Amino acid sequence: MRCFALQVLVGLRDNHDELVAASLHALAEMVPVLGSEAVVGPNRHPVFKEGKPKVRWRRGLNHSDSSRSEKEKLEVAEMSL
Repeated sequence: MRCFALQVLVGLRDNHDELVAASLHALAEMVPVLGSEAVVGPNRHPVFKEGKPKVRWRRGLNHSDSSRSEKEKLEVAEMSL
């Protein structure tokens, strides 16, 4: 089995697009059967994290006045003059 997996990995480095695509599909099909550790190796770590993007407040955008401090309200008022 290990020899077969190595041959699939060699297919990723080929210069024919169809063979590379078939190799990627083969790897994807192997993960549910063998497990990700057997296909890509044991040294894995989280890369992506769940969460929302951080939004920064910018001057001039219409946010509700209740979320602004008095100083920010004055700055916005001065900018519009």
